[in-house]
Amino acid sequence: MKHLIAIILTLSSLSFYAQKLDVKETWVSGRARSIMYTDIYENQTQEDTVTAGRLNSGHTLLDLALNVKPSDRMFIHGMIRFRNDHGGFWGSGVTFDARYLYLRGLIGKGFRYQVGDVQYKLTPYTMFNTDEETSRHEPTVFGWMREMNQYDLFFDQENTWRQQGVTGDFSLEFKEFAKELDVTLFTTRLNSSAENGFLDRLQAGGSAYLKQSDLLDFRLTYINAFDILGTSGSTDTYNNPVVTGGFGLHTDAGDWRIDLNTEFGRSEERRTIGEESHSMEDYFQDVAVVLSNDDNKLNVSLGYQEVGPDFRSIGAQTKRIAFQSAPLAFQRYGNEQNLRQLGMLDILRDASVYNVELQTQLMPYDPTYGNAQPYGQATPNRRNVLVGLEWTSSDMLLEAEVDGIIGQEIIGTGTEELRSFNTANAALTGNIHEALDWEKGVSLTIAGWMEQTSRDGESDFEDVGLDNMMYSLGLDIEVVENLELLTGYRMWMSSGNEQRARLDQFGDIITFQPFDLDSEQQLFAAGVRYNFNDRSFINAQWTNYSFVDNLGTAEDYNISDFSIIYRMIF
Repeated sequence: MKHLIAIILTLSSLSFYAQKLDVKETWVSGRARSIMYTDIYENQTQEDTVTAGRLNSGHTLLDLALNVKPSDRMFIHGMIRFRNDHGGFWGSGVTFDARYLYLRGLIGKGFRYQVGDVQYKLTPYTMFNTDEETSRHEPTVFGWMREMNQYDLFFDQENTWRQQGVTGDFSLEFKEFAKELDVTLFTTRLNSSAENGFLDRLQAGGSAYLKQSDLLDFRLTYINAFDILGTSGSTDTYNNPVVTGGFGLHTDAGDWRIDLNTEFGRSEERRTIGEESHSMEDYFQDVAVVLSNDDNKLNVSLGYQEVGPDFRSIGAQTKRIAFQSAPLAFQRYGNEQNLRQLGMLDILRDASVYNVELQTQLMPYDPTYGNAQPYGQATPNRRNVLVGLEWTSSDMLLEAEVDGIIGQEIIGTGTEELRSFNTANAALTGNIHEALDWEKGVSLTIAGWMEQTSRDGESDFEDVGLDNMMYSLGLDIEVVENLELLTGYRMWMSSGNEQRARLDQFGDIITFQPFDLDSEQQLFAAGVRYNFNDRSFINAQWTNYSFVDNLGTAEDYNISDFSIIYRMIF
């Protein structure tokens, strides 16, 4: 009750403050949802007499935002979350959180600022929140579960990181020698000494983009994460400056548009723990050519990329998924109650396995879901050639996407032999209603992905071979206006052997953990969705997930789920 009183007083004070400022506009916005899961677990290896066979879970929540515009130069946004997990009665299961709070404004004629909670990104090598594994080419019937987690964890489509601090930006226009200069600046707080006894850690930087002409532009980016001595009794420090620069060339050749984009940079990481100090520095370079033809709706790209083994940039290399965590649903299973490893279903819907804070060390990853670029474009120790093609037919009947990577390590890990990485990805979407001239939408998407990791050598340690493969199928049918039937299927297969590196506190490799795998995952869902408008819907569906370990090191199991979700955005 005291939390509710505090929230009411806060909202009241905001309203009162706004009235004192002669508010020009005030409105309420937000999002609400209610969701229910019914999970049924079955052990396919042996009779499981220990694990509960059924779990029911769910919640109802409301995100209520107050938007205040005191003047044309100021804007205030505050959001409170009310959540009630199913099974909590008479307020015992209700929580209240301040989800969002920021002030935005304009100084002078062109300096824009924001204070409080901010969503921020720079380049893929400095500050960039890379999409999580398994998220590409996802059938619509799976999409609402992932979208729900991404919303809750502040992952947006722009690959920004949620930060707390201050940002500012301004633009200058020129009459001669150049057209425009855009500058962004930011400072955020990553670590509070009041919370854990460590030093306060800030991150600061920005970028400058100069458009010299329609033909030529330049970009300079700088970012640094650093600890402030004296903010606590600790003497352990961390510092990670990264500076990058690049240029772009853009021209037309007949019906084709040609764009050359480049980025080059260096990083340094300095870390002190107790009496020990450690530092490393390295480089990266990225060059890509894109040819586009608007008439034929065709884009073709070719790129080359090198990222040094010791390149470190926490804003770009931090992962969304914490693979060292365990899922909430059926966390331990089987008569031996072994810990269940993360599967496709958990990555899709379990928010507890995600990470939302920038990490100073390279996070563990699972090669099953991607070995070539587990840390995005900024994955260290890589030399890659990248190719891509996107095409849409003139009648909008077909949409195709193909891309791949031919890559290799720059230096060997534990040996002079180098691992090679080859990936291929393809997706084809057919808008069937365009061919049949139907008013209702019908679309079919077929997608596939494969990845091969290999390393030859005379010893068992040097011999590495890992094959990953994914098939995906999605079908969306609009039966009547606003009513859709949705189905989706995905299979994920992994087989071979790899060497997992174990790192010390300074990020150096201390040993390798060999592992073999031969597993198969399948995920199927079918449901019906009614769209009240383009932002609100009710969805009911059945989902079935199965895991099979052909080596017998883990027990096979199956989880089937019936879910209902109602979402409203206002």
